[in-house]
Amino acid sequence: VKEWVRGDHMVLDANADYFGGRPYLDRIVVKVIPDVSVAFAALEKGDVHYLPFRGVVGGPPYQLVDRLKQSPTLEVRLYDVSSMQRLFFRNDKPPFNNLKVRQAIAHAINKKFILDKLLFGYGQMAHSEVPPAMKWAYNPN
Repeated sequence: VKEWVRGDHMVLDANADYFGGRPYLDRIVVKVIPDVSVAFAALEKGDVHYLPFRGVVGGPPYQLVDRLKQSPTLEVRLYDVSSMQRLFFRNDKPPFNNLKVRQAIAHAINKKFILDKLLFGYGQMAHSEVPPAMKWAYNPN
């Protein structure tokens, strides 16, 4: 880390002594752009070269992916990630200390609706604490 200005940017310089050889890039500048629309505009203008998509939490909404795919100057790469959205309950207090209540909530949540409408089809349903993207640990059976 060459420079870090909290809330603004971080400058990362290549480590010439890295055991795996010198990196392809000499420097990476990570800019903090808290406003999604400003970050998206910066990407379209070429002011930034990468924008992580985190969907509903912390990044541009997934409905912008199709718009990005139409841009002749941008490349959209989609890949599986192991992050998940979860609900946590205090299982030692009513009503969540009742297994039937927790099961009812699990069945009441329309996961397909969330995947299709909120995530615009970008994602996978996880049925356990191990998401499908963790291929080394995931067993659908």
